[in-house]
Amino acid sequence: MEFFPNCLCRAESDALVDRIQEHFSEHGFGLWAIEVADIAPFIGFAGLAVPRFSARFTPCVEVGWRLAFEHWGHGYATEAARLALGYGFGTLALSEVVIFHICDEAPLASGKRSDG
Repeated sequence: MEFFPNCLCRAESDALVDRIQEHFSEHGFGLWAIEVADIAPFIGFAGLAVPRFSARFTPCVEVGWRLAFEHWGHGYATEAARLALGYGFGTLALSEVVIFHICDEAPLASGKRSDG
């Protein structure tokens, strides 16, 4: 979590899970838990979300993910993002999905461009 200010404490993590569940209830989609069979029962999350802040491009739906550092570089985020985008454009029939990234995330930004 290089670009996040700190790790969440248990109460903050529980509150995040509550917000994710509320998002599913409100929008019918959200962030999914990611597991890797026979490796780890939970490595992070990925999916689609409606940002709660206001900006020139909101309202919108974003694709996003957070993975535990030890699971970076294995293609899990790319696979999850592709599945989320397929769900968004296919099942949900969204006309647009956005992505946010830190400008200094050059390797990630490159991968995001290659994902389409």
